[in-house]
Amino acid sequence: MDFSEPILKAYEFANYHLTNLVLKEEELLGRLKSIKHYFFMDQSDYFVNFLDSADDELSKPFKNVSKEKLESLLDMSVRTSSTNNDPFKDDLTCEIYNFTIHEQLFAIQNINAYEANGGSMFTGVSGQKNVFTPLQNIKGIEAFTLDYKVRWPLNIILSKKALTKY
Repeated sequence: MDFSEPILKAYEFANYHLTNLVLKEEELLGRLKSIKHYFFMDQSDYFVNFLDSADDELSKPFKNVSKEKLESLLDMSVRTSSTNNDPFKDDLTCEIYNFTIHEQLFAIQNINAYEANGGSMFTGVSGQKNVFTPLQNIKGIEAFTLDYKVRWPLNIILSKKALTKY
């Protein structure tokens, strides 16, 4: 009995619907353009405005930085810039980590170990020491990072691992 024809039809059906879902319903290309604006600074006037308005907050030690205030300033900067017409502007967020950009870059190189530890850069592999020791005296600007919210099913393509690299 030849199953190749029903398998091919099932493949074509699934391929068509998945492609339609990702490209049309979830607007993958639009989201990639949005990421280009924010992470590759294609339209960077929002970031200049944000850094100007958040200077006082980012100068504080990272423990004293208000993430909510930074998110509000980021939102205001995006809405008053050339990126205001971006339909996905609400997916841009920010994070304050208790490790420096240098340590983030180190983690990117070792992202597989990061994921193997359940997504924590501070949890060592069983029996090993922690990868990083959280610093106490870093400024908010050193701990600041942009982030982008991605829902399912696009998070399969635009994974946290992929976005962390940018």
